[in-house]
Amino acid sequence: MKRVLTIHGINTAGKWQEDIEPVLRPFFEPVRVRYRHYRWLGGLKLVLEPWVLIGFVVADGLLWWGEWLRGWLLVVGVPLGLLLGVVLAVVAAPIRRKVALRSVWRQASPCMKDKRPHIIAHSFGTYLTGTALQEYPAARVRRVVLVGCVLHASWNWATLKLRKRDAFDEVRNDWTNKDAVVWLAGWIERRIPGFGQAGRSGFRGDAAVVHNVDYPTALCRACNPVPGALVHNVDCGGLGHSDAFIGPAHAERFWLPFLWGIDPAEYGLLLDFCESAADQQELGNINRLKVVEDELLSWEWQWADRKTLKDYITGLAREVRIPANVITQSARS
Repeated sequence: MKRVLTIHGINTAGKWQEDIEPVLRPFFEPVRVRYRHYRWLGGLKLVLEPWVLIGFVVADGLLWWGEWLRGWLLVVGVPLGLLLGVVLAVVAAPIRRKVALRSVWRQASPCMKDKRPHIIAHSFGTYLTGTALQEYPAARVRRVVLVGCVLHASWNWATLKLRKRDAFDEVRNDWTNKDAVVWLAGWIERRIPGFGQAGRSGFRGDAAVVHNVDYPTALCRACNPVPGALVHNVDCGGLGHSDAFIGPAHAERFWLPFLWGIDPAEYGLLLDFCESAADQQELGNINRLKVVEDELLSWEWQWADRKTLKDYITGLAREVRIPANVITQSARS
């Protein structure tokens, strides 16, 4: 069974990872990737290393109370010590990011030995995902879902794909302009290479590489009739930084079909057909049920190579040598 790695952000234990597992588990093997390096004071730790700063504060406190420092050294030395502590804390901050990245890679690496997994990443987890794909030659995945993404909008997915063909297959970036956390990330993007606000505006890139989808239930107009973009920015306007994880509905309706390789908009249409057919059967309206079934079977689907469901089923029947009318009848039922 194909695996789906889930990677959380900062200031959280990743409760959402557990919440979406019932949605994933019937079809995939969920694997929680967790790291403790930014569990508390995560935003502060991104820009400076608190233990270095605390060390200098303690040292300054000890010097303050030293009787031999009374005088000019007390007035000048303590402020200089604090300033030096802040500078060194900022310089040391990348070390924590590197350690967190290694922790994530150690957990993800065993899942990439034989088959490429999918990934669902949130917030700082999106940065760790993108960085791991870029820095580790063996890092390779299939489909990637990014939520509250803090990668830079100009993150070059095309170059990554050119340099490492199996790095990934496709990226879905659920963004919203109401994401205050990603907006704050923009203030420190110059301090962290690759950091940015793709979760507030989407990724930028050539039209052949990056497509924009107006809302979650919309078809990508640029992919019609032939899909092919590496990245889809999906406008989830109205949601906040973590709102996609409130209940399993968003994961079931949009992420699950994406991981299957089905356009979520087409998946929604398929659900509508099935719901309508079930309603007509429950009402005993056989004539209307027949109309809905015929429309379902004659609809052309992108996931079926632009074939009708009837032709797609017929092709499957030929491959497995089962009479087509048997499978068609099963589809109707």
